[in-house]
Amino acid sequence: MKPIRRKPMLAKTGLAASTQWRLESKGLFPKRKQLTVGLVCWDEDEIDQWLADLATVTVGSVQAVAPNAMRRGRKPKNWEVANLASHQKAGAQL
Repeated sequence: MKPIRRKPMLAKTGLAASTQWRLESKGLFPKRKQLTVGLVCWDEDEIDQWLADLATVTVGSVQAVAPNAMRRGRKPKNWEVANLASHQKAGAQL
């Protein structure tokens, strides 16, 4: 295990700190290792493997985060659902 601190890890991955934290909390990024009370690091080999796996993701293997969400924060109205369905059908025929 070769430890890598946060700033070099973020520079290597190209992620923002908030994005890295969000991915890690969802289990989509390697977990941090706690070295001391106030010192954490990541395993550089795990980061390299994550980057390699990320490069092999194909377009068809990724699902949309919110495929039916037109507006965040509230449920769509009936006309929005019907409008979305008609747009999806029209897009599929193209």
